Amino acid sequence: MSFLRDRLKQIAESRQQEAPAQSLPPPCCAVRQTSLELGEMKLSKEGLFFLGGDEAAQAFTSPDGLAFIDVESTGLSRGAGTVAFEIGIGRLAGSRMELTQLYMRDYDEERDLLLRAAECLKGAELLVSFNGKSFDLPMLRARMVMNRLPPGFTGLPQLDLLHGARRLYKLRLKQCSLSKLEEMILGSPRQGDIPGALIPGIWAAFLKDGDLEPIFRVLEHNERDVFSMALLLRELLAAQENPTAQKHAEDIYSAGLALERAGRTGEAERCYAFTLSCGTRLLSGRALSRIYRRQGRLDENIAHLNALNEASGGENFARIELAKIYEHKKKDYASALRLTEEALSLGQPGAEAEALRARQKRLLRRLNGGG
Repeated sequence: MSFLRDRLKQIAESRQQEAPAQSLPPPCCAVRQTSLELGEMKLSKEGLFFLGGDEAAQAFTSPDGLAFIDVESTGLSRGAGTVAFEIGIGRLAGSRMELTQLYMRDYDEERDLLLRAAECLKGAELLVSFNGKSFDLPMLRARMVMNRLPPGFTGLPQLDLLHGARRLYKLRLKQCSLSKLEEMILGSPRQGDIPGALIPGIWAAFLKDGDLEPIFRVLEHNERDVFSMALLLRELLAAQENPTAQKHAEDIYSAGLALERAGRTGEAERCYAFTLSCGTRLLSGRALSRIYRRQGRLDENIAHLNALNEASGGENFARIELAKIYEHKKKDYASALRLTEEALSLGQPGAEAEALRARQKRLLRRLNGGG
């Protein structure tokens, strides 16, 4: 027994004298850097407010503070198991965009990917994305938590270009995917690009076979996404700076709505007036009447509605609005009744027809001295 005790003591002493084992360095993600010629980018607080409200306008101090971000993920859902295996970050440097793409080759590189992304975004004031508010940033925030990292850059102010693009182009384009906007707004349709829906499958295949070639195609797809966001931002800012220079009436009218929402009512009015003789005549006419009514410009509104009524054919909006004005503002019950009966004769859906019949009875009572 004493022999065994002495032997165990010798083994313990020998282990204490051994040099401690060297720990392996943590896994590192891969990095790809590209410099892209972008051209002049006119940025202003007013323009960013038009696109992103107070959050974007107050965060902006200089172009250096903008960071364009787009991720490629292992899935298209927002579940906890979805991981960003690639993050593309574009920063402005004069007339160029400096693009850094971080990508992992296995899941153990995720922590390094997130730490390097945070490093790339040092000094950023405003994150610019396309649908990033709904997908990219919430996913990255969840992955930071899972890796026991502070939320960091995921809490920065955001400008999601999808919302601005929809406000300006959805009336004409109906759907506003980035590829659709590239084709119809930027005039640069994609050729031979990987559809985004296939990218999670490409990542899964890479984990099995280790073939990097398809991953390089994903990086090219991501590069195009990030660069297109900068080009789209420039187009959106130009649209608010000179809205009537746009080619399509629908876009000019939509710019008017966005300008009105941003409090730039005078510019919105010019957009609506510019498109009164175009395909958006009725939409623009309604919007122009709304501005006149809110600003108390009664005589201008009457003249406008009369012109709209003469040109609108079966459109009842102008007749109904004029009937309201003649009844409540001008106390011209006869004119109000004539317009109400004209509107009824053209047919209206249930609730509107009931309102018109109620107005008709009220006007007849007043004309007959019933008050």
